[in-house]
Amino acid sequence: MGRTLTLFAYKLQFFFGPAFRGRFGPLAYLALILIFLPSGFGFGAGLGTTVKAADPTTAIGILAAPLAGLLAVGLLYSLGAGVTAHASEFDFFLTADVRPRQYLVADLLFQLISLLGAGGLAAGVAAVAMTVTMGQPVYAAAPLFGLLVVYEFFVLMTAQVLVILRVRYPKAPVRLVTIALLILSLLPSAGLADPAFPVRFAGLPIPATAFASLGLAVLRGAAWPLVDVLLAIVWGGGIALAWYVLSDTYIVHGLRPTMSAGFGQVDMGSRMEIQRHLTARLGGVTTRVRFRPEQGGDTSLMTRLHLVRIWRDG
Repeated sequence: MGRTLTLFAYKLQFFFGPAFRGRFGPLAYLALILIFLPSGFGFGAGLGTTVKAADPTTAIGILAAPLAGLLAVGLLYSLGAGVTAHASEFDFFLTADVRPRQYLVADLLFQLISLLGAGGLAAGVAAVAMTVTMGQPVYAAAPLFGLLVVYEFFVLMTAQVLVILRVRYPKAPVRLVTIALLILSLLPSAGLADPAFPVRFAGLPIPATAFASLGLAVLRGAAWPLVDVLLAIVWGGGIALAWYVLSDTYIVHGLRPTMSAGFGQVDMGSRMEIQRHLTARLGGVTTRVRFRPEQGGDTSLMTRLHLVRIWRDG
């Protein structure tokens, strides 16, 4: 447990440390957090108003759509890195006597806490706005926010499980399965956008629907549906069991550095790498762009020169 806490503290200090050690101390961090509060309140109030006027089936679909979107983001993340690792961790931690499970636990906690630290306050304000709009007391936002945290933890564990499977079984079609799950996770939003969609997702036993049903019960002050409670436990317990079985698999060789900047920072090295890839991809078509210096005046010449340079070199 000591190694896990050390790893977790290192990740946390690397990510949030620059925001607190700047010229203005924690004020920059607070400013970045407070920027999203109005949008969080507006989102919560709008969602609460829509749910309040809808029937139970439609309301579950409305609440399930953003939850399914969160799962889609997690699946998309698992297609790439899936694990947040800084380059220094490969030199100092992953070469030490650290078990894969210890590292994955630290990374799981870091991802959860960093998400809460970056957007938790806005999510809490959105939960308060939803409960107040639905006519419930403010303290009802606590179980609603708790459901969101549990669901986010479920999403992060799912992403890690898919990463472990991809590294452990490189020849298995894990990416194809992940892409299929990603497409399926977006279907509830499609069903919400098109009422004539042939599948009604409110009655399907999927994670987003189960947690949406529990959230609707909180918003309407009703008892939690036993079936949805059991579904949430089955989904969460199943992923937790799969994670526990797979988490001690050696996957260091399949990881790569992904975390290069702290909260509110931009890593110029990674930006240059992205620009290099874009330039390499576009290089084949830039030869068709001609630059004729003999045409036009001086202003036109310099304008075209800069446009062609940006197009070719980034």
